Amino acid sequence: MKYDIESAMSRISYYKVMGVRPNFSQLAKEIGVDRHTLSDMYYERREFKPRERTSQLDKYKDEIREILKDPSCNIAAAYFYLSDSERGENAIKCTLSNFTKYANKNRLNQKIKGYVAHFRYETEPGEQLQVDWVENLKLFTVEGEELQFNLFSATLGYSRMHYFEYSKSKTEEDFMRCLLHTFEYFGGKTKKVLTDNMSAIINIDKSGNRNIHPTIIQFFKDIDVELKLCKVRTPQTKGKCEVANKFAQWLYSYNTKITDELHLFKKIYRLNETINKKTVNQFLGRPPIALFQKEKELLKEINSSKLETITTIYAQTSKVPQTGLINYNGKYYSVDEKFIGKRVKIEGDGKKVLIFYNSLLIAKHDVTDQKVNYSKGHYSAFLRSKNIDEDLIDDYSQKALERFKKI
Repeated sequence: MKYDIESAMSRISYYKVMGVRPNFSQLAKEIGVDRHTLSDMYYERREFKPRERTSQLDKYKDEIREILKDPSCNIAAAYFYLSDSERGENAIKCTLSNFTKYANKNRLNQKIKGYVAHFRYETEPGEQLQVDWVENLKLFTVEGEELQFNLFSATLGYSRMHYFEYSKSKTEEDFMRCLLHTFEYFGGKTKKVLTDNMSAIINIDKSGNRNIHPTIIQFFKDIDVELKLCKVRTPQTKGKCEVANKFAQWLYSYNTKITDELHLFKKIYRLNETINKKTVNQFLGRPPIALFQKEKELLKEINSSKLETITTIYAQTSKVPQTGLINYNGKYYSVDEKFIGKRVKIEGDGKKVLIFYNSLLIAKHDVTDQKVNYSKGHYSAFLRSKNIDEDLIDDYSQKALERFKKI
């Protein structure tokens, strides 16, 4: 291994303090510095100065320090933000390991850490999914708008594959919707779901007994999955999910840097991808995706038609077709083309139709007698996705909307 001049100076200083004259030829072989240079150092025949090193991260030093001033942000969170490809040429290109060394060397993160020991418990592939809520998160947009939200968090017990989903609230319906989306994301379901005593699924009576909501009991029967509850005040029982929840703090690196909730959705999707495919799990020694293929083979298959029925009944959502139109009382109402293939919820009061994606309002329509109800903005976006000439879009949209009135 080649040593630099600083290391050579350190070795020579050691010999001088000990009052020992080293064998310069032997030392030169060990540390890869010329023997004459070592001799000059020892006898101080000339002045040696440590080489001033530069790092590609030097230009980001102030930005890193600023991000880490937020007590909610750790080094991994800063790296998650600075390595975002959306930053273009300003995205850092180094590894998390090198980024961490740089931040520590330059004392950019001086937070005190505490540790609590717990026994580790492992599960077989396809056996268990641990779920939880990361509650009451708050971010500000670039315009200063406050976004308050929760994250549904799910982790496969064997591979540690993870899934986060945005949710405004934490109701019974939110829980069922997010769990069904989790199974869709993983392409199968586990034998068991382990969770804590969240109010979305249980209530506690005056005697302190835990009672699972009847709807939740029936829901788990219908999806053929066993629900397991942690013992009270033992969150470490679902420790894999608790550890994964720390990744949610990475989103704080985007505080005051996102434009709106849809932009936040993109960052949550990127968080899922980064944790699963790029972040090495400390216990596994590799990213979760490395073990997921083995676990996926043992996940129970979900019947797509049954899933659609269960989702409609319990989560009251439906998947947006290629047309971008959602059925409400026999009439069709549009959403933006970016939600095609996503599950949305539709609500109406006879006068207005409201369409939600993960509890975020994405479209509002007046109830009409018209069969097909596209908003002009949605239809124009649909045409742009088909690479229609921009100069023709307004004309095409106007003519199409006129035709829909006659259907």
